[in-house]
Amino acid sequence: MKTAAPIFAVLIFLFSCVTVDTKTTENLSAEELFFHAQVQQGQIKTKKDYEAVIALFEEVIARFPEYKAIGIECRYEIAYLLYRQEKYREAEDAFFEILRTYETEGSEVPPEWPQILSTQMIQKIEEKTAPKKKKLKSKENAQSEL
Repeated sequence: MKTAAPIFAVLIFLFSCVTVDTKTTENLSAEELFFHAQVQQGQIKTKKDYEAVIALFEEVIARFPEYKAIGIECRYEIAYLLYRQEKYREAEDAFFEILRTYETEGSEVPPEWPQILSTQMIQKIEEKTAPKKKKLKSKENAQSEL
């Protein structure tokens, strides 16, 4: 157990910048690559950083399709990153896609937390976008009355 701390520290050091070096990630396992993407997610500062981290999560999904649990966790992280960028429509679509996975997975039940948090995030998005929708409807009604 004492050897885990130094290894963890080395991994954090190696993956501490957001730039994605495919040579660095090509030999990582699904779990290591997912962890790497999460570390990078914590260091996002620019739009380009968002794109790089989303690409990492997409790489996990593409390289390890047999890892359903990690795949859905990656999809949740991508949806959440879209939400953080205020790309609400894309984020909402991604969260709904996650919920559809729970309806169709059958015997392979993914972890519950992405389902729970996706439902909560959809509600947040609806709250954030509802005033805009009401304003648009009010404008449309006013114009149709003219």
